[in-house]
Formats: sequence, structure tokens, C-alpha cells
Amino acid sequence: MRDDKDVAAADTASSNLVMRDDPGRNRVLAPSAGRLPVKSAAQGVAMGKDRYSADKHVPPDYAVWDTAGATIVLAGFRNEDWRM
Repeated sequence: MRDDKDVAAADTASSNLVMRDDPGRNRVLAPSAGRLPVKSAAQGVAMGKDRYSADKHVPPDYAVWDTAGATIVLAGFRNEDWRM
């Protein structure tokens, strides 16, 4: 695990990365912000065509995105031990 400031261009070109936070706070995610399947803002979260307002919903801990079908195929929450 490393901070976004420590991820090199070679890492993004040759590896699958698991990242946290949002593009506004993660410099690795920032260049891809417009293409990400999950978009977050102060008003809430958008996943594909689904919208969840911040005052009524909690975004999931994880989401699996099918790039071929451009859909979320699985999303959910982890327990206190961060297990699914």
C-alpha cells in the first residue's frame, strides 16, 4: 500500500490498482475522473444511471464494474473486520 503521491506512471501502466478516496483528493484518480463508473460529490453518489443522495444514502464500500456492459454488477458493504 502506498500514498497516491508515491505511485509512478509505470505502476498505472503495468498493474491493477485498488484506490481509495475521490478524484479531488487522489492525484492518481484525477486524470480519469470523467471515465470513472462511480462519481461522488457533496450532493451524493452516482453509479451508472443510479443516483443516491447524500442525505438519504450511504455509498457502498465496494463496487465491481463491468466495463463491457458498462454496469455495476456487484456492490455492497464490508463488516467491521472489512470482510464481505
